[in-house]
Amino acid sequence: MKIFSTKSSRAAGNRHAARKVSALAIAIILLIVIGIGGSVAYLASSADKPVTNSFTPGEIKTEIDEGFNDDNTVKTSVIVNNNGNTSAYIRVAVVANAIDEDGNITGAADVSDKLTGSDWTKLGDYYYYNGIVQAGGETSNLLNDEGIDLTGIQVTVLASAIQVEPADAVIEAWGVQFNNGAWTTASGT
Repeated sequence: MKIFSTKSSRAAGNRHAARKVSALAIAIILLIVIGIGGSVAYLASSADKPVTNSFTPGEIKTEIDEGFNDDNTVKTSVIVNNNGNTSAYIRVAVVANAIDEDGNITGAADVSDKLTGSDWTKLGDYYYYNGIVQAGGETSNLLNDEGIDLTGIQVTVLASAIQVEPADAVIEAWGVQFNNGAWTTASGT
């Protein structure tokens, strides 16, 4: 004689399996609750501490060094220094005027034949240095070996610089681009 039927043994086994699943689900839920509670406690305790987000903005400072012969009648060099803390592209505008004995401007003067073409590219009204000038670096001389005879003329050099990164900064600001060592007018500008 059988005391237990097969049906009741299976039912008891299913109840036992259901209890295991329930216990596992409860354990998982407890772990999640403890994890969330621990995270909230950590964040709440660290909220009293100030967060310091230190950064140094990029800065570009240019300085023009001009050299002259002994009697200051010939400008022998024009070099632009990058005294900032980031790499830069540099361009210059050269303004030359004819002057009379009293120093009054009487008209424009052409000095383009005195400017070197090897390390500089003329686009529009500017001469662009053919390279990236690192922080603390300088351009090569803008003038050729002859220099500019200042008899009867006044020459003013104006430098501007822009950061190298992001790459589109020079396109947006100057409308030119520097690719493979050459300056070109940016397309679409």
